[in-house]
Amino acid sequence: MIIEKCELPPVPFSEKNYQVQPSHEEQPPPYVRGSSSPAFSSGSQNGSLADSVSRCNLFQSAVQQQVNNIYLESRHNQIIGSYILNAELPVTSPLGLNCSRRHQFPSKGLDKKNWRIIKQPFTPNAFFQTRHGSISLNLATAGFSDAGTRTNVQAKTRHGKINVNLFSLQPKKRICLEVASRHGNIVVFIPPNFDGALTIRSRRGNVNFLPAFARSARTVSGNDKESFVLFGEGNYSPADLATDYIDSCFLSTRTGKITIGVSGVDRFDEANVGDKIVEKLGSLSLMFLGTDVTK
Repeated sequence: MIIEKCELPPVPFSEKNYQVQPSHEEQPPPYVRGSSSPAFSSGSQNGSLADSVSRCNLFQSAVQQQVNNIYLESRHNQIIGSYILNAELPVTSPLGLNCSRRHQFPSKGLDKKNWRIIKQPFTPNAFFQTRHGSISLNLATAGFSDAGTRTNVQAKTRHGKINVNLFSLQPKKRICLEVASRHGNIVVFIPPNFDGALTIRSRRGNVNFLPAFARSARTVSGNDKESFVLFGEGNYSPADLATDYIDSCFLSTRTGKITIGVSGVDRFDEANVGDKIVEKLGSLSLMFLGTDVTK
């Protein structure tokens, strides 16, 4: 595993690829009026995301809504949304779960290696899954009481990209975020008050720390496939990841690239990174082959 730390100034952020921290005027995901079906279609429909959404009569509340127990699944469509997750809300039937199909929340971690850490089965407060589509999420945790709680979030895709902007953590409302993509790139932003550990697994892809994250992160252990990184003031061990009193993040991919930054501080422009790679390849061609590369 190659961990890169960006030393250059933050590049302008591209809204085309990723949503930054939402303002107070932005609302959580749209809700369907008069319908129990999910706002995003599941894998049984092959239409585009715009087509599936246009068939629903949608509205947004005048105030930001807190939600719990969300299940969104798609085969080819994208999943995009902003969610304020409150684990203290009562749990009834999963929001977005099509009860006519035999869907069930996963009871363990997305990666089998996480099963040894997350020992007891649990129900995630939010679950997002696609096969070929991308996932882009703006997330925050909230609660009514001062008691400590943990919100479990899982996002999974086989071939798509995953972008998660964890822009806010209410005090004592911890997060356990699992993100897994077999072949797609993963971009995750954590808030400045994140206090916990990150487990990063990548078989052949690189891991990129953006400047603000690199300045505060501490790599405790690692090899060519896995790293254990601390962020925040605490000094934790891998055994602490199973507890409710720290923030935890599990990122895993086989061939994709993992990028981690601090929400509201770091900026990431995927297109600009690609242009830099092409520029470097062009410079190497001129160095070894001269101006006429056909020779």
